Order: sequence, then structure tokens, then C-alpha cells
Amino acid sequence: MKNIFKSFLIFIFLLTIPSLAADKLTKPWIGIQIGELTRDLAINYDYYPDMSGAFVHYVFPAGPAYSAGIKSGDIIISIDGVQISSPKELASFIGKIKYKKSVKFTVFRNGSQKNINVTVINNPYSSSSSSKYGNGQEKPWFGISLKNINKEMSDIWDFPVSTGVLVVNVYEDSAAYKAGIVTGDIIVEVNGNIIKTYEELLAMVTPLKPGKTIKLGIWHNKKKVIKEVIF
Repeated sequence: MKNIFKSFLIFIFLLTIPSLAADKLTKPWIGIQIGELTRDLAINYDYYPDMSGAFVHYVFPAGPAYSAGIKSGDIIISIDGVQISSPKELASFIGKIKYKKSVKFTVFRNGSQKNINVTVINNPYSSSSSSKYGNGQEKPWFGISLKNINKEMSDIWDFPVSTGVLVVNVYEDSAAYKAGIVTGDIIVEVNGNIIKTYEELLAMVTPLKPGKTIKLGIWHNKKKVIKEVIF
């Protein structure tokens, strides 16, 4: 009987190992772009005089936060009951999550608090196809990591276009950062010329000399905008 019981425990243990491995996170992600809660934002969103929290600027289409119901303009004030006073604290909390799990976000929206359960997953865009264009450096010289999108990706993530260049990451103090480009933007034009791949984008911007300004056509929050980048 003891041998049967031991065999049963071993069987359960072996079943658990693949499950844990599959759910292990290397780059925890929920799909939001956050920033400091400034005094003006707190006033505009009826949160002032409280200034503690992280402001949600952008919610990645069809990401975990989007699917759960978090919206641009929400102010995240706690996660699983832990007070969040800044974007840095929020990023640190999420970054420490080792396995796929659901966490409870408490957000301030329209004058009241709301609890939203969000599943933390691995960042599907953590490996960028643009790393080889970094001129021997980890960060691309114009400050963004890129990934081509296609129709399949567009359908999954509900993008407004089926071709273009997805901004996977924006490096602080770069030309792109200063121009207001954010993670999740989709670049589709350079100076009025349509581009479909990062190869086409880089072919146009790589020869540029310092101080040159270009206009990028970008889909941001499902709206087409033009942003000027000074290289």
C-alpha cells in the first residue's frame, strides 16, 4: 500500500513539473505604458490632493490589462493589497512575479476605486528583431526596438493595420522618447512614404545626419498621428 501511495505522489509530482515550467516567466508583462502621476493629471482626473499611484498612459490592445478592463487614464493605487506610490514600485512588483498568475489591481477611475484582476504573462515581444541594427550597441541609435507586424499578429492583437513596424521598447532620453513615441505605437510612414517593415524604416533613417528632422506616420491608440523626430 505504501509503495502504491509513493508511486501516486511521484506521478503527481511529474505532472506538476511541466506545468510549472510552462508558466515560468522570464519577462513578466501585463501590457500597459505607465508614468508619473503629476499634479496636473491628479487634478484633471479628480484624484487631487492625493498624489500616490501610477498613471496609465496606454493600454496595449488585446494584452492582459486590456482584456481585464484597465483603461488609459486609470490610476493604479495598489496590487494585491500592496500600496503603489510610483511607476517604479509598480514595475518592481510585476518584475518579481516568477510564474503566470492573476493579481488584483485597485485603480481609481471616475471618482471611485475599482478592483480588476489581471493575469501576468510573459512579454510576447521581449525579443526584438531589431537588435542587429544597434550599430554594435544594445540600444538602436534612434532609441527604439522594433518588430515587424503581419496580418496574423494584427488579428490576434486587434491592430488597426496589418503591416507596419511595432515599437517594442523606447529608450529613455532617446530621440524617439523625446518625440513622444511609446511602446505599442505602429510606424507606417516616414516623411509621407509608406513603410511596411523595419528594414524599409531603417533604410530611410540610417543615412540621416545629426540634427535632421523626420516626420513619422504612427498609429497610436488606434488613431493616426504624425510625430516629428529630431535625430
